[in-house]
Amino acid sequence: MVDNEEQNAYARFYENTAINAGMTVKCFTDMNAARKWFNLDEASLSKNSSSSKKIALEDHCKELASAFKGVLSWKWDSRFETVLAEFGVGKKDIIHATLKRNFSTSWDKSSIKKAPDDVQHINNHLGKLWRGQMLFTSDTNRDTFIFCAWWPWEDGNNISIRMAPFYKKLLDSEKAVQMQQFKRWFGIQKSY
Repeated sequence: MVDNEEQNAYARFYENTAINAGMTVKCFTDMNAARKWFNLDEASLSKNSSSSKKIALEDHCKELASAFKGVLSWKWDSRFETVLAEFGVGKKDIIHATLKRNFSTSWDKSSIKKAPDDVQHINNHLGKLWRGQMLFTSDTNRDTFIFCAWWPWEDGNNISIRMAPFYKKLLDSEKAVQMQQFKRWFGIQKSY
């Protein structure tokens, strides 16, 4: 939804109501921002431009980092090569709604069986989904997409999420450079 009034309370109310109903809705003050959110800007329409793909990934990651600013603290998980945040179940609904808004698909233990091969690969790498766990993915048709694993803890009080890009066509040396950038987008300067 595009509304050029900077602080339209009704637009924000409708956005929040739709999100709470499980719909993907976002309010913008101008068309360019809306196009960018939909990845319809000229740079991302060029299929042959690797820099445009990098920009789309960077924008998506920075948008995610911004959406969780002040809500989650990120650290590096070297075991799975992901950014990691842990939080109490009191934040569950707001974080889950933000993930649904920023990822095009979610998978659970039963639906993962129908997932594309790349998603199956991620699932296997993470140890396969258990009951209550979810795997969110952005557009898996792209050469690079983002995934997020949602893992409730056995204690019933905490949840962790792990997020990382999945590169289909990068050399290992290129992936190392890209992962350093990915960490910086989430405010991680050192690996732990």
